[in-house]
Amino acid sequence: ELVLRRSGARPGDLLCTTGSLGGAGGGLYAWQEERLDSPLIEKLLEPEPRLAEGRALAKSGSVTAMMDSSDGLALSLSDLSAASRVGFVVCEERLPLAEGLEEMVGRDRAVEIAYCAGGDFELVFTVRRDGLEAARQACRLTVIGEVVKEGIWMERDGERVRLEARGYEHMIGI
Repeated sequence: ELVLRRSGARPGDLLCTTGSLGGAGGGLYAWQEERLDSPLIEKLLEPEPRLAEGRALAKSGSVTAMMDSSDGLALSLSDLSAASRVGFVVCEERLPLAEGLEEMVGRDRAVEIAYCAGGDFELVFTVRRDGLEAARQACRLTVIGEVVKEGIWMERDGERVRLEARGYEHMIGI
């Protein structure tokens, strides 16, 4: 049986996610704002765990560490970082924001929701660079960053800002 752990990431590996991020958080925001026509509410109420994608990625042999992002990308990266004893750089412009999220709340808030809010049930995983093609054949994915030696960073316009494990409310405004 193929088991993917949280502890195999190595510096130089690529950081990837399935699907889009911030949909469930955006759905919660829409619900609270009584924007009940928002399609994002469905993402909140009917999450779809990526079981088939997880199995296909495991079979690809290219994934070094994986977990789901149901608690949010921030906590997932914190957990993967602790388990693998590595850090991450997330490229903000590569984040696959849920459709309609940025239009609803603006860019900065959309990125914060994608990073901090949970409920998306996507997979966050690291891939050996020479295994990216095999991973892409296993499922649709987005490369959102890379594994580094330490720290969790968000890169925006070429500048890196260190992130807190719980999210990046402190970053808004840079």
